[in-house]
Amino acid sequence: HPNVGIALSVLGRILTRTGRWDEAERALRRSLDVIERAMGPDAVDTAYPLVALGDLFVSHQRARDALPYLARATAIRSARVDEARDVADGAIVHGRALLAIGKRAEATAVVRAARNRIAGGAEIDADMLSRLDAWIESPVP
Repeated sequence: HPNVGIALSVLGRILTRTGRWDEAERALRRSLDVIERAMGPDAVDTAYPLVALGDLFVSHQRARDALPYLARATAIRSARVDEARDVADGAIVHGRALLAIGKRAEATAVVRAARNRIAGGAEIDADMLSRLDAWIESPVP
């Protein structure tokens, strides 16, 4: 059931924040598997464990491992998500991964594209725009 996958994704984020890297990775991979099987590989909810895995890898100095997950999450969210916070959070993690491997121009482009998408939305989230603008001005790995 997809709710199991979502719960595993939340658990994985908690484990990441507490430094329990291996357990976090297992929970997030399981979350991704459950959500993909229940909802499909391109479902919006699939992006949550993808971004969480990417964030885990970036935080654990594994930016190159993060990129395939983050690129996929960015593609899913670019095509389907209108929630500004989800678009912004995923773009910033993706940007951090690119920046960590020396790809500043690509990092800035990913975050700028998210910013432009949010700015063109029906409901503009000024806080998210400010956060993205700040990251573009001074990227943080």
